[in-house]
Amino acid sequence: MERDSILVKAAFWATFFSIALSVVSIAASQILLGAALLALLLQGRRLSLPVYALPLGLYFLGTVIAGLASGTPALGMPQYKKFFVFLIVLCVANTFRCAVEVRNLLLTTIAASVLSASWSLVQYYRKWDYADEHSIDFATSYIGSRITGFMSHWMTFSGHMMIAVLALLAFILFAVYRKKDWWWIVPASLLITIALILAQTRAMWIGAAIGVIYLLWHRDKRMILVLPFLAVGVYLISPENVQQRALSIIHPRAALDSNSHRQATWAIGWEIVKAHPLLGIGPQMVKYRNKEFVPAWLGPLPEGYYEHLHNIYFQTAAERGIPTLLMLLWMLAWILRDAWRGLQLLPQGLGDRRFILHAITAIMLSILASGQFENNLGDSEVLLLLLGISQCVYAVIPTTQKS
Repeated sequence: MERDSILVKAAFWATFFSIALSVVSIAASQILLGAALLALLLQGRRLSLPVYALPLGLYFLGTVIAGLASGTPALGMPQYKKFFVFLIVLCVANTFRCAVEVRNLLLTTIAASVLSASWSLVQYYRKWDYADEHSIDFATSYIGSRITGFMSHWMTFSGHMMIAVLALLAFILFAVYRKKDWWWIVPASLLITIALILAQTRAMWIGAAIGVIYLLWHRDKRMILVLPFLAVGVYLISPENVQQRALSIIHPRAALDSNSHRQATWAIGWEIVKAHPLLGIGPQMVKYRNKEFVPAWLGPLPEGYYEHLHNIYFQTAAERGIPTLLMLLWMLAWILRDAWRGLQLLPQGLGDRRFILHAITAIMLSILASGQFENNLGDSEVLLLLLGISQCVYAVIPTTQKS
C-alpha cells in the first residue's frame, strides 16, 4: 500500500511539473513525462483513457497511414515521435482529481512564465544595446533575431506568453483571491504582457486578443468597451519598432514583414490539399516537396521559411489529409464543448472551477485563432502545455459531465 502511495504521488508530481516546466525546458518536461508514465505503469492498475480517445486514436492512425502512403515513411519520424507528447493527456487523466490541483498547476505555470519573460527582457536590452553600440538599425536586425526567453525560437516563446497572459487574466477575473495577492499579480501581469508585446509575434497578438475578448465578455460585457482605448494606449507607449510591427498587420513593410510570405505558404498548402485531399503528401514532407506545389500565378517566392506552412489547418491537411485534420479538430471541439457544458452547470459566482474552465476555453480559442497564421501546434513545448492544461477540464467539471 505504501509503495502504491509513493507511485501515485510520483506520477502526479511528475505530470504536474512536466506541464509547468514546458515553458522552461522541453528536455526536462519530456523526462518528467516519461517518469510519470513509468510510475503509472508500475502501479499495475488499469489506466483511464481520455473521453476523446476515439478522435485522438484516429488522428494517430491517420498520421501513420499518411506516412506509409507517402512512400517515404521514415522521413516522417519526427512526427511519429511527437505521439509521445500526446501521452500527457493520459497522465493528467489518471493523476489530476480536483480543482485545487489544477489551480496550483496554472499558477505554477504562470510563475515559470514570469521567469522566462524576465529573462527575455534581459535579452531585449542586450539586443538593443548591441544595435546601438554598433550603429545598426534595431528594427531591421531585431525582426530576424527576437527574444526567446528560455526557448529556442520566438514563436514558441510567444505561444507560451500568450497562454500565460490568458491564464492570469482568467485568474484575475474569475478566481477568488485575497487583496494582498496583488503584490504578485501586478508585476506578473506586466512582465508577461510586456514580453509578449516585445516578442512582436503578430499571430500570438491576434490569438491573445481573441482570448481576452472572450474572457472580458463572460465577466462583464461592458469591459469590451475599454479594449479599444487600452489598445491605443499600449500602442502609444510602445517603442517605435513595436508600433511599426503593429501597423504592419495592415500595412506590411516589404523587407521586414511576412504577410506576403504567409500568403505564399497558404497558396502552396491549398495546392497540396487540392492534389492530395485524403492522405496528404506525408508527415514532414512539406519540408521536402513544397516547391512542387508553387502555383504558377504566384511568381517568385517572397523571402521566408518554407519548410512548413505557417498554418495549423493547411499544415495538417497537407501532411496527413483532410480526414486527419478533422480528427484533430473533433478532439479540440470535444474538449471545448465539455468545458462550456461544465460552465453551464456551475453555480453563479466566482471560484476555482469557473476560473479554470474559462482559462482553458480562452487558451484553446487563442491557439485556434493564432493557428491561422502560425503552425503553433508544431512546437512540442506549446503542444504539451496545451494538451496538459486542456485535459484538466475533466478534473474540474461535475462528475455527471465526465461520462
